[in-house]
Amino acid sequence: MLKTGAAAPSALTADSTLGGANGKSRFSVLTRLLRALRRPPPRLQPNPLLAVGFRKSICEYFCARDGAAIGRALSENLPAGAKVSVIFDAASVRQQMCCIWAQSRTGGTRFTFPILQSGQLLEVVVERWLSLFDLFLAMARRRQVGGSTVINLSDCPVEPGLAFCGNAPQHILLPDFEFLQSRGYREARFYFDLHQPRWEERSPRVFWRGSSVGQKDHPILEMPRARLCLLGREMGEAWGDIGLAALFHISEADANELRCRQLMKEKAPWQTLSQYRFHIDIDGHASCFSALFRKLLSGGLVLKVQSPDRFRQWYYHQLVPGVNYVPVRSDLGDLVEIVAHYRERPRLAESIARRGRELALSLTYEKEFAFALQASERAFASTLTSASAAGDRRAGRCA
Repeated sequence: MLKTGAAAPSALTADSTLGGANGKSRFSVLTRLLRALRRPPPRLQPNPLLAVGFRKSICEYFCARDGAAIGRALSENLPAGAKVSVIFDAASVRQQMCCIWAQSRTGGTRFTFPILQSGQLLEVVVERWLSLFDLFLAMARRRQVGGSTVINLSDCPVEPGLAFCGNAPQHILLPDFEFLQSRGYREARFYFDLHQPRWEERSPRVFWRGSSVGQKDHPILEMPRARLCLLGREMGEAWGDIGLAALFHISEADANELRCRQLMKEKAPWQTLSQYRFHIDIDGHASCFSALFRKLLSGGLVLKVQSPDRFRQWYYHQLVPGVNYVPVRSDLGDLVEIVAHYRERPRLAESIARRGRELALSLTYEKEFAFALQASERAFASTLTSASAAGDRRAGRCA
């Protein structure tokens, strides 16, 4: 079996495996490959709650505001004894992509949702909510823990409570829904274990693909991701392989502007990441969730554009500039210089990239799930503390 963080051969090619300088190096590479091939591929048990048909049924019940039907559907797919109820209350939950998670000390769990209409927003809310059920059930088994908290199911949190990313102390961060759904990006871990080309075998071009999310109150060409693509066009194809692969949440006029500027490129699967030395991470609406994690796993050097809104995920405190990633100013003003610096220092670039991969490998599903349980307990405790403080203030006014 490959050691964690070790480089794995990308393919049986004349250059990388059979064309070594001597028999010893050839034997070493072949041995590593055979060990890797004996490793069984990741097999995730399908989650019935995330099956397309089940999610569609739950969405229909949401539209009908039929909490009883949702409870019955869930009970058929949850362990015996799990007690889950759903209610709808627009007065209690004012934000569309939030819900209130309440848990009793007897193990019962209740979710309160706002009134949601059918459409993509509802589908996103339902999928992300269902992806958290392992966490909900694990917390229900901790019967000494009771209380309630808000769960932000959007990319950008709008309420104090649990969130997948945040930019304020009142956002208590969970591993994101994609990390939890995929059991810690299990498939990507396996793939990049087997596909770790040597540094000199990777393309020196800067690589980025993404969508047109992240526009706020500025013209479309001032959107951070559009500015990145414009810079890529200016520097040329030899410098970088950079482009938008999908257009979301923008007007048709803005979409035409991006096309006319030739900022669009074909979609690239995440498996191509290991072919490049340099990867850019840049916010969309908020943090990039799976994109950054896979870039770290790929073994390339992550050039992370500083978040103008200071968004962070649950593990960002372990990202150390110059140690396991390289920071880039939010206006991209130093990106060209940074790329040139690390191209001239390949061993330094490779060492930072290796430590980035080691960080990602260390964030195992089991360990981060335990972190999610602790975060949930903190969220319940925080709500109880806030409610107690509010009660004290009311009592003081009445005195």
